[in-house]
Amino acid sequence: MIGHFRRYVPERLLNAKVVVFLGFLWFTVDFYSLKGVGWWKIGHKTGYLLWNIYDSLEKMWGNR
Repeated sequence: MIGHFRRYVPERLLNAKVVVFLGFLWFTVDFYSLKGVGWWKIGHKTGYLLWNIYDSLEKMWGNR
């Protein structure tokens, strides 16, 4: 990912904050440009998956 930024941004600007911000921006643009898949479907499935993981961990560690 940093290789992509080096084409467009001078080396002196590639500190950690800039790279994190550009990575977040890159991810956001890619995420919202998905064609044929609504972002709400992805969010719903991710939330459902995280809830199931949390629930199973709670059951596993709650009985100790």
